[in-house]
Amino acid sequence: MHTIKLFIVIFLLLLPSLSIGATYNIGPGQTYTSIADFTGWTSLAAGDTVRIHYATYKEMILLCQSGTAENPITIEGVPDASGNLPVLDGNDMVIPTQFDGHLSEYDLGGGQLAQGYGLVFVYRSLQDDDYSTFPEYITIKNLEIKSTTPESYTFTNSNEVVQSYPDASAGLYIKTGRHILVENCIIHDCGNGFDIQGVEQTVYDVTMRGCYIYGNGRTDARYDREHNSYTESVGMLIEYNYFGPLRSGAGGSSLKDRSVGTVIRYNIIYSGARTLDLCDSENVIGSGYDALNDPNYGDDWVYGNVFVNDENVSAGSPLAGNMFQFGYDNQADRTRSGTLKFFNNTIYVNIDSGTIYNLRVFDVSTSAETVELYNNVFHLNGTSLKWMANSSRGATTGTFNWRGGNRITTGYTDFYTGDSGTWTEHIAILEGVNTGVLADPANGDFTVPVDSPLINAGVALPSSITDTHPLDKQYKAVRTYESRADVDDIGAYLFGEAASTGNTQLGSGTTGDISDPTAPTVVLF
Repeated sequence: MHTIKLFIVIFLLLLPSLSIGATYNIGPGQTYTSIADFTGWTSLAAGDTVRIHYATYKEMILLCQSGTAENPITIEGVPDASGNLPVLDGNDMVIPTQFDGHLSEYDLGGGQLAQGYGLVFVYRSLQDDDYSTFPEYITIKNLEIKSTTPESYTFTNSNEVVQSYPDASAGLYIKTGRHILVENCIIHDCGNGFDIQGVEQTVYDVTMRGCYIYGNGRTDARYDREHNSYTESVGMLIEYNYFGPLRSGAGGSSLKDRSVGTVIRYNIIYSGARTLDLCDSENVIGSGYDALNDPNYGDDWVYGNVFVNDENVSAGSPLAGNMFQFGYDNQADRTRSGTLKFFNNTIYVNIDSGTIYNLRVFDVSTSAETVELYNNVFHLNGTSLKWMANSSRGATTGTFNWRGGNRITTGYTDFYTGDSGTWTEHIAILEGVNTGVLADPANGDFTVPVDSPLINAGVALPSSITDTHPLDKQYKAVRTYESRADVDDIGAYLFGEAASTGNTQLGSGTTGDISDPTAPTVVLF
């Protein structure tokens, strides 16, 4: 009898973690041949999985329902035998009529509905007319999403009228939501590639993992307003992604972020007009929340990344004169006013002064911002003048604490002429020429070669970092990671073989590794 009771107790304890929900298959030869054929999008429930099999779909997806932590709603692409992901193509996309009434109905002018903001659009259903509701616990993975820029493409709205895409359209757009995972998606040829803007409600807890983002942005009057990625969330994690160059002729940033508690780690990021633009919050003020009152606002982490600002692979996409902004761009009273932890990054710059005359690495907006630096390598190649810090918002920049293990190519200047700030080398910066530092950066190999001055030149990270953000991984092609045993070496890579424990291929569907397509001018892996 006691054994039976014990079994019942154990069963009841395990019950909440048991998988629930239905599985729906969309695609050639499946139960539903198209996205529109499946009419259950606005009634998905916890644990439901929608599997979209390889094909090209000129349709959008609206996600307005919620899963739970134990049983999220999952939208999962199923690759073909060669690993190609199913494609959502915005060129001549038709909005499924079932979404009529769930999407915005106000007029943008000229008879255009406020639709077309994202091929995958995460937003509350407007039929509920309840601003307190929001979709949550959703996983979106294994999809290629493309072609939503109004410069080139149109779609058919839910009134069966052909219209241009609106400004700030995106491939994947989260307008409201909480606890969203976007994994192993390829997003290109859009205005904003990946976009989070909680205009009506604060967005919480978003992860972008193992994605390939490239070729986004605009070349018209909004050339500097749309970006490869534009995010604003309370809790933003960006890891194991590959950010390629933006669209040729665009002027946006590679990664622009207005979030609270941003973590950017173990990525390969090619520069836009800014490589990272970490600036003031704008929309995370709904539902009684204000970022300025959050202790994590301005508490940002950037580590284990490779950043590339190279005119030889830009293919007409923008290069950064100011690479890393930290502070604000619109509202000085909302500047981040905090500390950027910047450690074990590899920064490769190859720009001649004929392309960009004055290269500034850090653009820190005010004296309220601090940058803590450990174990970074700044490989500055070319003839462009190199200042390590400036403020594009005024003559006073922030505080730079060089904590050790940092190496910079000989020939740099601390602050841009006329700027001032606090520059403290707690442990002296290592300087030297570029020979033998990185394996073959001109051809995309940023690993550490034999006899590199980076080997064993790093310093131990303090417990204030390692207790919450241990450096135990490094980027591995394709868009995944491998473990890293220690921080002895400077930069994003450890010399020699990394430990095999913990290796994984993320979001690989059913066919193993999925390679990046060859869309950028230069594919480095």
